[in-house]
Amino acid sequence: MRLLLDAHMVVGIASRLREAEIDAIAAAERDELRTAGDDELLDAAAKDSRVLVTRDTATLRSLLHARWASGRPTWGAVFVASSAPASRRAAALVVRELARIAAAHPGDGPLEHELWIGSSSA
Repeated sequence: MRLLLDAHMVVGIASRLREAEIDAIAAAERDELRTAGDDELLDAAAKDSRVLVTRDTATLRSLLHARWASGRPTWGAVFVASSAPASRRAAALVVRELARIAAAHPGDGPLEHELWIGSSSA
């Protein structure tokens, strides 16, 4: 599983995932993605066969479901629930959970559903 972490995620998470040999990039690490809008991030993730990781459950979740319904390309998303702490210290938990998710979904194929870290607001 290849990951793209959006601007709502602590930047250090991507480097910690790479240390664990997980293919992860943060939007903040790429000039062309730093100021990208939500739809642009989903396009970039799909183009690069990456699952988007975000805390932006309100906007991106709606866009993701609209893409699935319309047949637009997407590789899916992992949502980090607002109940999960956003501090740098809590990033270790997110890294562990993303590593677990990546191990459970080996390869570069798209997710057929959304995944959550923390409680779903659904």
